[in-house]
Amino acid sequence: MTEQHQSWDAFWAEVQGSAETEVIAGVTVRVPVDVSMDFEQRLKRFQDSDREEDVAVLVNELFGEDVYQQWLDGGMTARGFLTALGWGIARAKGHDLTFREAYELMQRAEGNPQAPNREQRRAAQNGRSGAGGGQSKRTSAGSTGSRRRR
Repeated sequence: MTEQHQSWDAFWAEVQGSAETEVIAGVTVRVPVDVSMDFEQRLKRFQDSDREEDVAVLVNELFGEDVYQQWLDGGMTARGFLTALGWGIARAKGHDLTFREAYELMQRAEGNPQAPNREQRRAAQNGRSGAGGGQSKRTSAGSTGSRRRR
């Protein structure tokens, strides 16, 4: 079949790529690359739900059938769950987020001031503090303090 006459399903399978997997809390899951059009609406609607079935539906859509129950059975922690969920949603939206970045986002969302930001992590890796470690770089040739002309 020529590319010009390729079916939608064949084209979309090609765009989605191979079925990459990851192991999270001892369970092999597919790495989310997309979600249904109504996923975000359901996520918002179920956000304050305390019905386990609502959460299971969303998790299973992201990661695969029965993943939620396997995580429960395996003793996954609440923070681990929120980190995995945040990572999965970001990946489904096309963001190449690491598990560490997802964890730090979850920590900040919970109001934990101990979650280091990216600048602090890089500074720690370079052995210097985040504030002052060298000269500032010039950002533009124009003055940022000039008045706007009318």
